[in-house]
Amino acid sequence: MLTQVTKDLELEENIRQAVTMIANEIFYALIDKVPNTVFETDAEIEPFTNPIYSWVDSKGNRKFRVVMSMEKSTSEELTRAMFTLAETDEVTEEDINDAFGEIANVVGGNLKAVVEDSGTLTIPKVSTEKPWGQDPPIVALNFNWKGNFLIISISDLASMVEE
Repeated sequence: MLTQVTKDLELEENIRQAVTMIANEIFYALIDKVPNTVFETDAEIEPFTNPIYSWVDSKGNRKFRVVMSMEKSTSEELTRAMFTLAETDEVTEEDINDAFGEIANVVGGNLKAVVEDSGTLTIPKVSTEKPWGQDPPIVALNFNWKGNFLIISISDLASMVEE
């Protein structure tokens, strides 16, 4: 019989693998239409100077939060790529909220297949303020997309009290 620690480690590894696969699929299908434009990196990422965050929560018996963070300028580039906007086209806050929120929503939706009894997802939120969450998270993965960094982290919300 597996101990709880072993189960938690297996879940952590399953989440890590799933997030990497999901990120690759999202960037292929929604953003670049070319494989392998985003990859996990072990590079040390300096704290973002102008961060933006997007997140969704699961509301089942097993509660988790998916948070994506990056520089605001990276979110603008992602939005341009996702909506196939020209360099001269304006990228509005609404565009960023739609694109960045959708990416977090897709990650969260796909993780529901990995995290048993995770229930439904909340509507994605986008903010320049970091959402409360487990520190450190269960999983935090650093990704490189065309020389820009982004972080996808997964927190267990079951034992946390919202600030």
